[in-house]
Amino acid sequence: MATDDHKHNKSTTSPETEIKDEWAEDWKHDNYIPTPGRHKDSPFQPLVGARFEDETDLAVTACNDFLRMGPGRKLIVLAMNYADDKYTDKPPTKSYNVLQNWSQKFDWPTRATYYNKAYDAYKTTMTSAALETGVALTFERVLKLKRLESLLLTMITGGDAGPNASQLWLDDVKQTGSGKTAEVHTLQRFNSALVDQYRKILDDIAQETGGRQKGKQRGTKDAPLVLKVLKDVSLDDL
Repeated sequence: MATDDHKHNKSTTSPETEIKDEWAEDWKHDNYIPTPGRHKDSPFQPLVGARFEDETDLAVTACNDFLRMGPGRKLIVLAMNYADDKYTDKPPTKSYNVLQNWSQKFDWPTRATYYNKAYDAYKTTMTSAALETGVALTFERVLKLKRLESLLLTMITGGDAGPNASQLWLDDVKQTGSGKTAEVHTLQRFNSALVDQYRKILDDIAQETGGRQKGKQRGTKDAPLVLKVLKDVSLDDL
C-alpha cells in the first residue's frame, strides 16, 4: 500500500536523515561539498536529500546549481546566469517562473538550509584539521627548524666530512689590471649569507620556544662581534 508521502509525491527520506546516514561516505563533490542523498543508479541526484518521484533531471540540475551558489543565493541571480550568453552549457531553463515553480514544488529552501549546515560542518572539520596538525603545531615547527639548523650547521662546519667540506669560506677570483698586464688572483670570500641564515634559524627556534620575544630583533651592531668570534675559533669548536 502506498504511503502518504508517495501519494503526495514526496521524498521518502528527509534531508536531515540522509545527512546523518551518509555523512561519512559523502565528503565528495565539486568544491569539496558533501553530497548526502546521492544514489549510485543515476547521475542526476540532488546534492541534499533524495529525489522526488516527479522531479526531472533538469529540475535536479537547476537545484544543484542553486545550492552551489552558497549562502545569499537568489533565484533571480540563477535565472540571470542561465540567460547570460556567456553561460557555456545548455541551461535547464531560462525562465525565472520555472525556477520559482521548481523551488516551491521540490522545496529548495529546505535543501539549501541543510546544504548550508553541511558546508559549515565541513568547514569546521577542515579548519580544526588544519589548525591541529602539521606545522600549525609548535613542536612540528620546531622539529623542522631543528632539521634545517642541522643542515646549515653541517654546511658551516663540514660535518662528518671535516672542515675541508665547509662552505664557510668560498673560493673566489679577482682580476687586477687589464690586457697583457691583467692578473687573476684566487682568494677566499667569507660566506656571510650562510651565517646570516643560520642565525635566523636560531632566532626562529628561540621565538617558537619562548626564548626570545617576537618583535625584539638584534641590531646589526652584533655583526662585527660574530665575525670576530668566527675568526678566533676553529670549525672544530662549532
